[in-house]
Amino acid sequence: MALSTTASFTTSFTASPTATLPIVAFTTPFPQPINCAPESLLTTTVSHYSGFGTTESETFLLPDTSDARYTACLAPAGSQFSFSPAVCPDGWPAWWLGSMSALSGTATTATPTHVSTAYCCAPGYSMPYENYPDDSSPSCEQAFLQSTSSTGDMFPSTWALSVAKVPAWHISWQPTDLPTLSPQPPAIEGDRITRWVPGSDPEREPRDNAWGGRSFNPGLFYFLVAGIPIIIVVAIVACLTGCFHPCNHCR
Repeated sequence: MALSTTASFTTSFTASPTATLPIVAFTTPFPQPINCAPESLLTTTVSHYSGFGTTESETFLLPDTSDARYTACLAPAGSQFSFSPAVCPDGWPAWWLGSMSALSGTATTATPTHVSTAYCCAPGYSMPYENYPDDSSPSCEQAFLQSTSSTGDMFPSTWALSVAKVPAWHISWQPTDLPTLSPQPPAIEGDRITRWVPGSDPEREPRDNAWGGRSFNPGLFYFLVAGIPIIIVVAIVACLTGCFHPCNHCR
């Protein structure tokens, strides 16, 4: 049974009011065409600067919606990213599986029903918790660490961290839809499921930490993906530089 909902996605990743759209169903995984790697669609970069006496920049890689592959690969229903009943596209993990109560039917004959929901992200992308609870059009993210070297340098002299963002699919289903879904989603059973890949056990979050107990820390995340590699490279450079000069440690 389809549910009525709205969804929107823009390159600025801000929700905008849209008309109610007819819900599209994907009861089997949507097969993407070839050459659909999200990275190949990320042709737009945006930099943000802040003041307070310093200049900082964050680079986001956003999908080029004018590319014909954008619709074929990421948005087969145009500007709509909510589908019901539906499963994730082929090879896409499901994120933040949960359940909620909703009304089905008409305004005069509405009856309460149980609805399960999830988000879908392309392989290699994830949905940080901070993007999930209050965003009507959340995005999936992946961090890329790029380095550049001057001519003759042995080690990279410049590091740049960019964050790629692509729209997340939002899927939902009711208990009566389960026989029509393939693969069938796992039972929620009260605990929120943070991630599920068909064919594997779902990653469950204990009830004590559900709904905000464990939030995503962007500072820690970017330190892990960017800070630690830089520290390792600096340590190697320092060691090699020290060993090129006579010292007690290098004899």
